Amino acid sequence: MLDPELLARVRALGLKAQKLVDGLRVGELASPRKGSSVEFAQHREYVPGDDLRHVDWRAYARTERYTVKEYQQETNFIAYMLVDSSASMGYGSSGATKFDRALLLAGVAATVLAAQSDAPTLQPLIAGGTNSPPSPSSRRDRVERMLETLEAARPSPRHDDATRVGVVAEALNDLAARPARRGMVMLFSDLLEPLPAVLDGLRRLRVRGHDIIVAQILHGDELNLPGDDLIRYDDLESGEQLVAQPAVIRDRYRQEVQAWLDELSHGCVGLRIDRFLDRADQPAGDSFPQFLSRRRQMARRRG
Repeated sequence: MLDPELLARVRALGLKAQKLVDGLRVGELASPRKGSSVEFAQHREYVPGDDLRHVDWRAYARTERYTVKEYQQETNFIAYMLVDSSASMGYGSSGATKFDRALLLAGVAATVLAAQSDAPTLQPLIAGGTNSPPSPSSRRDRVERMLETLEAARPSPRHDDATRVGVVAEALNDLAARPARRGMVMLFSDLLEPLPAVLDGLRRLRVRGHDIIVAQILHGDELNLPGDDLIRYDDLESGEQLVAQPAVIRDRYRQEVQAWLDELSHGCVGLRIDRFLDRADQPAGDSFPQFLSRRRQMARRRG
């Protein structure tokens, strides 16, 4: 399920958290905790009980005050990878649905993270299902099993009352409510559910200190509404049907879609969440690497 070329490009760029995170063991990423490491963080005043090996004796010679050197602890991190498996993600041609693209991007990201000794956990978001994720792991066999479980959670073309539930907002709120380690959250979804609830769930995760990436996956048909003759549209989530002539409503439809995308973009910017749009009807390979490259550039400017 992995594209070797895409995997190589993402691996070359790396997938790093841009915020301070909590880790499990020594790795490559800065932690919010102070400890012993090679990366100097700051000075502070000496207090009884501090290790004398950390006293800055040169500073004492200049100021006759005892100060202690603190270092930034190096750590890896957990990546909570949430993959929307609701019915709308099944839209597209065989082998090129939105869920197929989400599976590809999540698989590439998890593989790169595990190779960095970080600990991804892949969780399918299923209507009416459990939101309990598997244990995070950087072991290759464990990551492969998580990917197999994720692939088995394919969206069903059938619909029932359970599919009306906003699975993304529910999962975001569930993760924010758990005493989870502060890490990276990657969401792969079309976000075709009430936007205020989704943004509120993202806000709660940001308050908890998570670094968040949103990969929004849509199909070109959803953006452009092609066709000229009368077409019957089936809502994959609710089962409702609508007959319409695309040529008549296309301009207004595109305006509404753009307004929705603008509202989502504005909300993510306000929450300091990184987001990119990927189209399932176009070849994979550009949007994710280009996003990571822009993200690295922005991190350098901020740093």
